[in-house]
Amino acid sequence: MTCEQIQDDIINTQSYYTFDYNGRPCGIDPVDGTFNLWYGDADYNFSSMEELFKANVFDGKSLKEIIINIKNYGEG
Repeated sequence: MTCEQIQDDIINTQSYYTFDYNGRPCGIDPVDGTFNLWYGDADYNFSSMEELFKANVFDGKSLKEIIINIKNYGEG
C-alpha cells in the first residue's frame, strides 16, 4: 500500500476507505471537497490530501509514516 494508491482510490471512487492501525479503526472520507480522517475516537478534517498525509495524528506520526503498518484497508 502506498500514499498514491490511497489517493487514487479516494479520488477515483469518491467513496470512503477504512483501515486499522495500532488496533484502532481508521478511515478517510471525502466530503464536499475536504477529507475527514478518523483514528479511533479522534476525528480530523483536512482541506487537501497533502495535509491529510502529513498530519501527525497517529500517535505523533503521519499517515505517510505509518502506511506500511496499516491493516484491513478497503472501500467502506
